[in-house]
Amino acid sequence: MEQLFGDHPPAGADLERLEEQTLVRLALAALPGRCRRLVAALYYEDPPPRYAALARRLGMPVGSLGPTRARCIERLRGILQELSTGGRGISEDAVPTSVGRRGGGPYTNRRSPAGIRPEAARPEKNR
Repeated sequence: MEQLFGDHPPAGADLERLEEQTLVRLALAALPGRCRRLVAALYYEDPPPRYAALARRLGMPVGSLGPTRARCIERLRGILQELSTGGRGISEDAVPTSVGRRGGGPYTNRRSPAGIRPEAARPEKNR
């Protein structure tokens, strides 16, 4: 049995890695443009640009890159923290999308984007 499972990652490891990557992408997208460009250049470009070239590209002094990077990374940490623990999104209290389609619920009286009540859009049986 050990030979069968010894070389494979635990079940769900791929899913966890994908979830983490998605959170990082969402956090990067939430950064202000200047921070996003700086972080992307420093950590995603291969090879990483030299500071002088990056400073010219971003229109900032070379001496500002380090402190700006530190502030941007701190912002990124905060956004990641919010996304992973307290941010809005899929959560335990979220109402399932199927609620209200049959048998009542909070969405039964909602109007469609065209302004038609969903129940009015269904053909009546005895017309």
